[in-house]
Amino acid sequence: MFKFLWGLILKLFQLVGLLILAAVGFSVFSAIGGFEVIKQFTRMDSCRQYSDYTCDQLENMPYHVYFYYPNGQEYYLGRSESLPMCGARARSQAARTNMSYNTGWDYICCLEAKGSSCLEKHR
Repeated sequence: MFKFLWGLILKLFQLVGLLILAAVGFSVFSAIGGFEVIKQFTRMDSCRQYSDYTCDQLENMPYHVYFYYPNGQEYYLGRSESLPMCGARARSQAARTNMSYNTGWDYICCLEAKGSSCLEKHR
C-alpha cells in the first residue's frame, strides 16, 4: 500500500512539474513575440512573400505618404504612423481636391525602417 501511495505522489509531482514547465515555456514564448516570431522566420505570413516584415508589423510601422495627381505630379502628404493611416491620408487628399478614384490619382506609402525613408513601397 505504501509503495502504491508513494508512486501516486511521485506521479502527481511529475504532473505538477510538467504543468509549471509548460506555463513558464508559454510565458517565455509570449514574451519574445510568440507567433509573430514564428511567422517572421518561417515565412508563413502572406506579406513575407514580398516583404521583410509580417502583415501585422507592416500594418503598424511608420510610412511617408506620397500622393500622385492624375498628371503624375507628386505631392508629399507627410508621415503616418500606420499603413491604414497612410491610405486614409491619400483618400482625404483626393476628397479635398474633389477627385474621385476613377480620375486617376494614386498614392504610395514608403516604409520608414532601418534608417531608410523608403525601404519598401506599400498601399
